[in-house]
Amino acid sequence: MKIAVLLICLLFIGLAGCPTTAHPTFPPPETYTPPPTTNAPETTPPPVEVPLSYEIVDSYVKEDTVTHKSSIDIGGIGSAEDTWEEIISVACVKVKNTDSVSGIFTVTFQIDEPLDSIFLARELELAPDEALTAECPAYALGDWSFEVIPSTKLVKE
Repeated sequence: MKIAVLLICLLFIGLAGCPTTAHPTFPPPETYTPPPTTNAPETTPPPVEVPLSYEIVDSYVKEDTVTHKSSIDIGGIGSAEDTWEEIISVACVKVKNTDSVSGIFTVTFQIDEPLDSIFLARELELAPDEALTAECPAYALGDWSFEVIPSTKLVKE
């Protein structure tokens, strides 16, 4: 029993000699400072190709006269010439460049004749505010249509 009392006393003495703290202490929290921002140089977007602006002033059909000539060689003695005129139809499209720069405007015609279809392209070189007419002759003008394809220019966005 003496040993038990001795052990209990040693236990109390050991506990009494230990310092006690209510809560552990930690260093104060660090504040986050973002790195300094460096302004990257602005990059200029590359220029973009855009079609020139234009206006269809008029589209119409007119009649025109074509003169034909033929000659026949008669057995080396001489030749006979024959001349005749024929009236044909001409599809016309008047295009005006409404842009600030000159350019080429391609007018593509499609004409349906009774026996065949005609596809013909005409180029018009137009200065700003200039208007010209593209023409497509046909012997028997049926249904017809056209498309205008303008040049392009580079612009900064």
